[in-house]
Amino acid sequence: MVNIMCILTGLEIKDLAEYAGFTIQPLEDVTESEVMAQEFSISKCPSQGVMNDNGILYHYNYIVQCDGCDDTECSPLGHPNN
Repeated sequence: MVNIMCILTGLEIKDLAEYAGFTIQPLEDVTESEVMAQEFSISKCPSQGVMNDNGILYHYNYIVQCDGCDDTECSPLGHPNN
């Protein structure tokens, strides 16, 4: 079970990225309103870590999950701590 710290919409993430100085390019093959309305949950990384494509566990500070994604499906944020 992941302890959700924050839920942001695509629009809020875009605003945060632009505030940090990034230039955001529109995505292809999806409508902007779909992405802007979708919610993303930011949580502390589970204590067991996150497994990469090679089956190796890594620990991160935070992970993100999309609304409607499988509970085990997440993407780490930043670089691993180990």
